[in-house]
Amino acid sequence: MYKRQLYVVGGSASDNRLYIYQDPANQYQNQDGIIVPSQVLQVNNPNYVSFSDNAQFIVAENGTNFAVYDIENAKYYSYTTSPALDVPQLHASWMDGDRLTYIGNHKMIVFDYDDSNQQTLMSANEGYIPAFSNDYKYVYSFSPVTTENKVDLDRTPLAIPSDL
Repeated sequence: MYKRQLYVVGGSASDNRLYIYQDPANQYQNQDGIIVPSQVLQVNNPNYVSFSDNAQFIVAENGTNFAVYDIENAKYYSYTTSPALDVPQLHASWMDGDRLTYIGNHKMIVFDYDDSNQQTLMSANEGYIPAFSNDYKYVYSFSPVTTENKVDLDRTPLAIPSDL
């Protein structure tokens, strides 16, 4: 639901596209049983689709191949990121309403919905997706300890000390 409008995404991975429908029930009732997609997301063999935290953006993904639709501005983006996602991750995750994140080359990668402003934040354990504090001043992650197969919980500031 974005600005009181229901959006539905559907399709088949084998078709290499997913269809976005705006208010399909209303379309069905008012157009004699016909619904028309408002946008098509094209990704080879998409294995993940998700709405951003604020529901403005819809992402379809396969590995580092992304297609994003910005509902508010009716804009479509298609891109490939680098580096590749570290195993065992299956897809990137929304950090917030505008940014995606994943672990690549044992580092946390964050980038805007349109692939701009990519940042490498810190070392990260690909087995545990880092979590952000509610105010985004800190990121919490697990780092491996070399003895006894244990991990440490790390808190990394995302601002300079005077801003914390």
